[in-house]
Amino acid sequence: MENSFLNLRHRVDSCFYLFCFPFLETTRRTRAWMGYYICFCKAAPFVSGLVYSHKFAEYVVVSVLITYFTDTWKEDNLLKAVAIVNVQEGLSTTMVIVMTYISEAHISRLKVIICSTAAYITGLVLLYLSALKLIIQSTQVGLFYMIVVLIAVGKAGGQPILEGYLVDQLRNHEPNPEINEDRVEARRKFWWSIACLSAYVSPWIFFGASWPRKFIYSASLMGAAGLLFLCAIPFYHHSERTGSNLTNVFLVFKAALLKRHLDYPSTQDKFHMNDEILSPRRFIKQNGHQLYLAPQIKFFRWLDKAAIKESSSLSVKEQESEGRLFTVTQVKEIKLLLTMVPMWSTFIGFGLVLSTANTFFTEQGNDMEETVSIYILLCVAWRVEVRRLKIVYKSDLVDKPKDTIPMSNLWLAPQFFLLGLMEGFAIDGLVEFFSNHVSESMVGYGSAINDCVIGIGSFLNGLCVYTFRGWFADTINHSRLDQYYRMLVVVAFINLCYYWWISITIYSKAQ
Repeated sequence: MENSFLNLRHRVDSCFYLFCFPFLETTRRTRAWMGYYICFCKAAPFVSGLVYSHKFAEYVVVSVLITYFTDTWKEDNLLKAVAIVNVQEGLSTTMVIVMTYISEAHISRLKVIICSTAAYITGLVLLYLSALKLIIQSTQVGLFYMIVVLIAVGKAGGQPILEGYLVDQLRNHEPNPEINEDRVEARRKFWWSIACLSAYVSPWIFFGASWPRKFIYSASLMGAAGLLFLCAIPFYHHSERTGSNLTNVFLVFKAALLKRHLDYPSTQDKFHMNDEILSPRRFIKQNGHQLYLAPQIKFFRWLDKAAIKESSSLSVKEQESEGRLFTVTQVKEIKLLLTMVPMWSTFIGFGLVLSTANTFFTEQGNDMEETVSIYILLCVAWRVEVRRLKIVYKSDLVDKPKDTIPMSNLWLAPQFFLLGLMEGFAIDGLVEFFSNHVSESMVGYGSAINDCVIGIGSFLNGLCVYTFRGWFADTINHSRLDQYYRMLVVVAFINLCYYWWISITIYSKAQ
């Protein structure tokens, strides 16, 4: 009897284990995943909330700013609207590196975030006042330039700095003495993704809202998020400023220029090594006499002179304190950064295409019916614009810019899909490439410097539009965007060939 009871109990336990083990294992893995990715840091929700407000304003206002300009003016001036939007995009990306430097070398990240958010809110409020016609018409164009500068400061000093600030808070929350950077990055992505996803979904509530409502809602939301962010200051970890590694870039150039009269040494002891153990590969002999610091960079060999000790009355310590002498490691870090210049030059064309998409793609979609690799992208955009113009002429809508063209804006879906694909591959790939080619001390500046380079394309787009202004009229229907896109197809193809040449002749050989 007892054996039968034990056998029955064993069978029940086996069945329970068989059916419940998958559930228990799934629960265990879920808890482990949540413990790794989700961190209930007191500061994180407030920082993430401010990120949400910045992203919301970007999606609702900034990304469609050109449509507001062309809708507002009594006589549409496409060239003027494109110029203003390009200034905003160019400034917001090129100023990122400036804001990063200021936050590290002069004032804290917290102060940069507060000031940039205040500038952003001011720009949105001025847009609201202009939409209500409370500003004199003759001063509107000048005011718009001031507005886009304020918005550019808000974007440049907001989102990139907020990302670093969020990492600081999560890193300080890590309980282990040896901080797991991978876990910190995973948690940063979690909070950042929550904010971005929420900001992407919520603007649909304001679909069809008037421009004044969009502006005031965005400003109010950012103001509320900013106040909550300020209220949570006691929860934040305030790290001391340790200076910016970007400072060394300017100082090394300055020291090399001051010592441009010096000859290149023939022995290692002439270089300032600061008790460093150098491998022979760090020096390259030429003509059996002079030594060169690796890597070799055309036109920048003279930077080696920043590491040459002067035969003067000043000691090595005094030369260092006066900014006239740097170690070979510091010089090498700058030269490694300069190896990125050829690759960066290929991404200026990428910035040109990206800026074109952020202006003309949006304007195309605004003129159509609403329904639910660079080279390929431009080919698709060109053919879609050709079809759009045919429908415009066929429907006799050339002189009716306010009328909707009987063509679904789903025709723009392929080029927007390719645009997103291009951004994902190109930007992430450039960041990864940057991380693999520079020193560890410079890796953190990858996104800021890359954004700065890509931002040059916005200014280049404005220059191209002005150069080929014969293709552009006051309205998009009178303009020949198809001709402009066809020109960009040629530019993109040349840029693609240039990229292949750079990859093969410079980086493949270097590896």
